[in-house]
Amino acid sequence: MALWDRFNATRYNVLVSLSENPRTQRAVSRIVLLVGILVWMVVQGYFVSTTVHEKALPPEPKDALTYIVKSRQLEECPRQDCLAIQDLRKQFYVASSTPEEAAERWQAGSKIFPVYHPFLSAIFIGLTKFGMGLVEAHNWVWTAAPVLFGLAFAYLLSALWGPAAAGIALILLSFTVFPDTGLHHVVPSNLAMAIGCIVWARIITKRGDAPWATVAGAFILVTMHPMGRLYTVIAVLTAAVVSDFRLRSRTWLALGLAFSMLWLPRLLRWLTDIQGLVVSTPLFVHGKSWLDLLQEELAGTAATILQVCVEVVRLQDSLFGHFALFFGAVAIGFIAAPPERRSIALRVTVLYFCFFLLALFVVSTHPADIVLRMWTPLVVILQGAVGYGVCEMWSRSAKSLAAGTGRRGGGIHFTAELAWPLVLLAVLSGYVCQRGVLGSEQIISMRQYVINRQPLKLCPSQPALLMSEAKPGDRVLYTSVIVMPYYFVHEAMKLGAVYYHPALESFLSGTGWLTRPDLRFAVTYNPTVYRPEFAGTREIDWWISMPDFRFSPLSTPKTAQPLSREGVLRSTDFSYLDIEPADPSSARKFRLHVKNSGGASTLEVNPLGRDGEPVPASAVKIVIKADWTDWIDLDFTSVPEAKRFRLVFPTGASRGYGIDAIVFGPETNLHWPWNERAAVIFMPRDCCAGPIRVSFDPVNLLPEPLRQRKVTVLDDCGSSVLLEIAR
Repeated sequence: MALWDRFNATRYNVLVSLSENPRTQRAVSRIVLLVGILVWMVVQGYFVSTTVHEKALPPEPKDALTYIVKSRQLEECPRQDCLAIQDLRKQFYVASSTPEEAAERWQAGSKIFPVYHPFLSAIFIGLTKFGMGLVEAHNWVWTAAPVLFGLAFAYLLSALWGPAAAGIALILLSFTVFPDTGLHHVVPSNLAMAIGCIVWARIITKRGDAPWATVAGAFILVTMHPMGRLYTVIAVLTAAVVSDFRLRSRTWLALGLAFSMLWLPRLLRWLTDIQGLVVSTPLFVHGKSWLDLLQEELAGTAATILQVCVEVVRLQDSLFGHFALFFGAVAIGFIAAPPERRSIALRVTVLYFCFFLLALFVVSTHPADIVLRMWTPLVVILQGAVGYGVCEMWSRSAKSLAAGTGRRGGGIHFTAELAWPLVLLAVLSGYVCQRGVLGSEQIISMRQYVINRQPLKLCPSQPALLMSEAKPGDRVLYTSVIVMPYYFVHEAMKLGAVYYHPALESFLSGTGWLTRPDLRFAVTYNPTVYRPEFAGTREIDWWISMPDFRFSPLSTPKTAQPLSREGVLRSTDFSYLDIEPADPSSARKFRLHVKNSGGASTLEVNPLGRDGEPVPASAVKIVIKADWTDWIDLDFTSVPEAKRFRLVFPTGASRGYGIDAIVFGPETNLHWPWNERAAVIFMPRDCCAGPIRVSFDPVNLLPEPLRQRKVTVLDDCGSSVLLEIAR
């Protein structure tokens, strides 16, 4: 009995201490914050940091290579006077005759000319001083970004809601998938957002009197991304609002200096002569009537609101969970907060929400571009309110339990006044658990999406070979807004450049760019990157879209993938493929390079006759060993009637392997049957898809005006092909 009494006394003292003792509450708050940070680092590290190590190129290479090539520009030709940049300026900075032509010029030009993140480029260049390349530097920043995001959110949430609420909110945010680039893509705007959170937190902690942090933060924000200018304005207004406009003279001076940083890019451009530095964001297009501008504004605002609705429906489970519970939890957090904390949190939330609403009316080339970038901090602040509500209910529940059970135990005696905190705690705890479970599913799916999107492999040996073969003044034809920046990163800006797209063919032919005698090389995608669904669409629209976690009739998902993934044909994607040389009589021997990282499997090779039927008694069945990579040599010289060769793959994902080379004849440095000008016919496993035929005749990779010239494949490593064009 004495032992039971001691237990009850200890339980009672713990509950009272948790609800009333400030020292205990501070210690528990710090522990909860540390747990929240730890959960964030584990979950977001798995979600974001590990993806960069599972791809041949950085995640979302379309954007990543853009940031990297701007850094290379600052090193090699900050005035954008390299031959490639000069050539492209002559091709892009001209009048367009069709909307398609204008759109393609803008899309391709945006990857090369505007420099809007000099601070990030400086970080990349600084990391190269430690012996790494620019791509590796980008990957290091990507890997470390979740740490920056987590600490920035922890600081902001602690400043607004306290450490315990920050810990709970971080746990919720760990399992949250944000729309658009979210936090799963490490881009300059996200890094600027994290810096902005740190600056705002410092200002809130000091109740507006943080002059040095405001000025330094404004410099970093403005030079990190154009969104940083908006975050700077919010920082200046936050300092004024949280201080009730009662600041020292030097603080007002610092705020004025921070505000003047909005014009820093213009000053940097004047001082450094960096021609591509983005100095302003035009809000109006000259030459248009007010009626046209009004129509564009209304249409753009409607498209923005529509896109926001799509994203809310798609990601509701991890962003908010059930709306009634989310808004109820936010309300509890604000109501339960002490007056001073509630006042500061309300001011900051209302201020930010006003800018968020104004962003709905900003028309951009990507609907809701600004709104979705501003989404994350707003959700972070509101999740802090949820966290505060949970913590407050824990404290009040501990007090209710102490009062309801007494020091000696002996049963529970609750009144309605004592019970309601426990009920609310149960509801909020269930809400938190639901968010964690649903968010975990989205985190896992989104990680696979990031890995599978734009599954390309580009080899540095290709641009190195180009630079060794080219002479000063030679020009290179590019057909991809992803491959071209990759070559530029690897010194190809020293050579001339011609960018080809079907929408630009009329202009390029009419101005002689495609018939220049110094156009000696071309870089295109490998035919295995082709997919019939890509026909007639822009390259940026080829790739799969985010998973639809909840059905929305407004969403139009894209699911088609290239035939090859990072230069490898996966046996699980096809029932079979046929190899058809242009001259079958001289192509009876061929080799396959197989990469199998799984269990043992099989491959059946059937020679097919003129009628497309297998030649009797000629099939070969090959056993693919587990964890095995090597060449398979096949000789069908004894089957003269064979016109094509069919590779039949086994069923079952567990028996899958990859093929990254099919070549005829003797050993060669190439991976695909270019010399035989073979066609390869793929039969996808999708029952609704018909056979897909691609040609390995290098002439077919070039625009029509160049198909009369002799073309030689120099290298076909990965997803791109380097061609030499005879004069």
